[in-house]
Amino acid sequence: MNSNVTCDLTVRRNSCINIIQDDVTLDCNGYSIIGPGADETTGIFVFGNNTIIKNCYVENFIVGITNAEFFEGSLTVESTTLSNNVIGIDQFGGSLTLKNVLAENNRVGLKLLTGVEEVAIDNGYFCNNSDQDIIAASSVSCPGVEATGQIFASAFESRDCPAIEDVINESLEENGFGPIKSCTDLVAQQALLSDM
Repeated sequence: MNSNVTCDLTVRRNSCINIIQDDVTLDCNGYSIIGPGADETTGIFVFGNNTIIKNCYVENFIVGITNAEFFEGSLTVESTTLSNNVIGIDQFGGSLTLKNVLAENNRVGLKLLTGVEEVAIDNGYFCNNSDQDIIAASSVSCPGVEATGQIFASAFESRDCPAIEDVINESLEENGFGPIKSCTDLVAQQALLSDM
């Protein structure tokens, strides 16, 4: 992308960007995808396998990024911010890789549902989401989670899975990192860096 995209979705159940083909990379180059805040709107809807979304700022949708209900492919989100959505990322199935992702000021930062098989998080920041930072409610299987790098989050909900916070902490410790840090720690760290 080479400019911001403002989506004027007046018809319900619309997506701003649909990725239908396999092996697609959407590089926003730091630009924004801005929604109307209307019911049942989605910023980026992924149908295709092996999709990469990177360098995006996605805001003001019901769902920032999601995939089809019976999705079996892989989705990678890199260096992307999801803000002021009802749900930042809503993953229905397949595998999800998050690298340097910030989900803030949504109602829910990350929601893992249905047939999610694997989740890999490398530096994930899920902060100041009003209901939950991370929800795992997988009715088919509890996702395997591999966590590397730092993860900041404060509020978790697990329905059909063991406590997702414990699963993430276990993976962090296996990979040589400490437990999940609270969002207040992130604010303190950012303040320290800005003073340098």
